[in-house]
Amino acid sequence: MIKTSTCLLLLTCISLLLSGNWSCTLFGGDDLSIRLDSLNNPLLHTIDAFAVLQTDNLADVLEDGFCWNTTGSPTVADSIVAFPNPAIREINATVGHFSPAQTYFLRAFARNSKKLVYSETMRFTTWDGTLTDADGNQYVGIQIANQGWMAENLHTTSYADGSPIAISNGTNRTYWYGSGHTYSPNFDQDIDQDGDFDAADSLLYVNEYGLLYSWYAANNIYDHTLNASLLGKKVYPGVRDVCPYGWHLPSGIEFQTLRNNLASIYGYEAYAHHLTTTTGWADNLNGLDTYHFALKPGAYWHEPTATHTNILKREADLWTADEGNDSNGGYVSVNNVDKRLYGSIIGKAQHALCIRCIKNK
Repeated sequence: MIKTSTCLLLLTCISLLLSGNWSCTLFGGDDLSIRLDSLNNPLLHTIDAFAVLQTDNLADVLEDGFCWNTTGSPTVADSIVAFPNPAIREINATVGHFSPAQTYFLRAFARNSKKLVYSETMRFTTWDGTLTDADGNQYVGIQIANQGWMAENLHTTSYADGSPIAISNGTNRTYWYGSGHTYSPNFDQDIDQDGDFDAADSLLYVNEYGLLYSWYAANNIYDHTLNASLLGKKVYPGVRDVCPYGWHLPSGIEFQTLRNNLASIYGYEAYAHHLTTTTGWADNLNGLDTYHFALKPGAYWHEPTATHTNILKREADLWTADEGNDSNGGYVSVNNVDKRLYGSIIGKAQHALCIRCIKNK
């Protein structure tokens, strides 16, 4: 026997179809299900989860959310994050409080006054907080909000596929490091205090601050000023930039996200103070390094013909992936007086800067 309510719903649908409305879904009044679509960006303590609620009456849903455990088939009796009285069917949330390098099982849930439903279960493992470049160098990483960052400057001599960064074919600028190069002529960089600026100072620089790269080398792009036919072309097709697989050179927007995350907690006046190291900055203007980001004042290299003021130990400069204009690339800078993160542009080939990679989402 067909219930009266079902008959009425059928008649309503038929009426809508006859009137030209070809969209009609037949559900019972307590119909409710939820689908877990994806899990992305597993970091040390969080993961981004996306689910879709399926119901004919959203107003009847009391709550939805995610639940997880380490054993399988999680329920609301385990760890959960819940959203009462949802106004939309999509759930897009950063779920947290995980431990690093741990495997978890997660599923979405929803409930109304009549039943509790679960999605299928997905399994994931959180990041262990390390990364390795193509040279075999291992780095420590940290998490700030929903971003994973290197906690030290890059010092690889190879792209992720193992190809050498140093190009000697006259068509590309490369990075500067060690072996006879001094990083910033015109700067006081007698790091070993032996009375001269030489390769020994450069090697000490690398040990302390990492390698310095031209913007072209950082982005794996030919310097078209040396060969116009190579404009915009990758040196090694298939390689995004100088960062290891699973990581990339941050955009200016990603640095802006970092800035906004910190400024929302500490204000816009001195938030970068929480990124800089507790030692090594000139005039003892050291940072707090709250997040162990460990940003050091390595300044940058420039061509010997350039003239700049002394900024070693006073400023940290990092490339972005952004192309400012034909001759300049984007970078961000923090100095030891004004503890904020500034964005600007600087010569792609005439300067060499440090690099911090960000984890792919």
